[in-house]
Amino acid sequence: MKIQLIPTLFTIAALTISAHADVFVMKNGTKVEGTLLREEGDTYVVEVYVTKTIKDQKRIAKADVASVQKDRPDEKAFEEVKSLVPTPDLLPPEEYKQRISLLEIFIKQYPDTSLAAKAKGMISTLKSELDTITAGGMKVDGKLLTPAEYRANAYEIDARVLEAKIRSAAERNDYPGALEPFVTLQNDFDASATYKEVAPYVRKVMETYRTKVSQLAASVDARAAQQKKGLASMNSADRANSERAIADEMTRSQKLFQREKAMKKTWVTPSINNKSVLQDIVRTADKELATIDRKSKALKIDAGDAYRKAWDLIQKTDSDPKEVKAAVSTVRGARIPDRYIKYLEEAAKQHNYDV
Repeated sequence: MKIQLIPTLFTIAALTISAHADVFVMKNGTKVEGTLLREEGDTYVVEVYVTKTIKDQKRIAKADVASVQKDRPDEKAFEEVKSLVPTPDLLPPEEYKQRISLLEIFIKQYPDTSLAAKAKGMISTLKSELDTITAGGMKVDGKLLTPAEYRANAYEIDARVLEAKIRSAAERNDYPGALEPFVTLQNDFDASATYKEVAPYVRKVMETYRTKVSQLAASVDARAAQQKKGLASMNSADRANSERAIADEMTRSQKLFQREKAMKKTWVTPSINNKSVLQDIVRTADKELATIDRKSKALKIDAGDAYRKAWDLIQKTDSDPKEVKAAVSTVRGARIPDRYIKYLEEAAKQHNYDV
C-alpha cells in the first residue's frame, strides 16, 4: 500500500474567472493576445494588458492579421477546475466542499455550455466520495474505501497514512513536520509492519536534523558576537530599530517554545538564534534515536496482520467462537490503541461473537 499526499491549493478566489482573450495571429508569425472590443472598418480595436494590472487599447490592421482565434471563456475557465476530479488520497471533507463550490461557481457562470454538464458530473462524484468519507470511509491509493473496507484493515491503513506524512515532509526537508508524526507512529503503531519499514528511514532523517541543529547551536555565540559588531557600526536610530527587532524575535521564539512544551510537543519549532531551543532539539534527537534503537531490538507481533485475521474471522458466520476470542485477545496483547479494539468488538457483537 503506497499512500501519497498531494498538496491542494485550490481556493474560491482562484476562480474569479480568468480574463477572456482572443489571439490575433499576425502574418509575420507573431501573436497578439487581448479582447476584441470592436471592428472599425479595416482595423481591429483590441484591449491588451501592458502590464499585469494596466490595460490599453491597441489598433491592429486587418491586413496584417493571418487569423483570429476566438476565445471561449468557458473553456478557459474550465481549465482552472478540470483537475478537481479525481481527488488525491486523504482529502479532508472541507476540501471536498471547497471543490464542489468551485464547480458550482463555474456552472453558475456558464450554465448553458457542454462543459457545465461535465462539471455537474464532477460534482456528483465529489458528493458521493464526501458522503463515504463523512460516514467513516477513506480514500487511499486512489481507491475509495467504504467504512467497512477501512475498518477491515484500519490499523495498518492509519500507520500508512502517517508514513505518507513523514516521507512527504522529509522530502521537503521539513524535519519537524516529518518527525512529529513519527512520534505518533512510534507510540501507537510500533507493532505495525509500517513502523518496522519506516524506522530506519526516520533514523537517518533524525541524524541529519540533529547534525544541522547541533551546528547551529554551536555557532549561536559567534553569530551573536558578529551581530553585535554589525549593530555597533549603525547609526543610533537604525541600531535601536534592529535591537528591538532582535529582542522581539527572541521573545516570540521563547514564548512559542514554552507554549509547545506545555502542549507536550516532542519536536519544537527551531529558532536559529535561540540556543536553548536548539539544545532542546538536540536532546530530543538523542532521546528519540535511543528509542528507535531500543524498539528495533524488541520482538513484537505484527499487529496489523493479527488485526486483519481477527476481522476476517469475525466476518465469517461459521468461525469457531473460541478461535475468534483468541484472535481478538492476540490483538489486545499487542497493546494497540483502544479504538481499533473497539472496531473488532463492535463487529463481533454484530456477528454474535463474545470477545
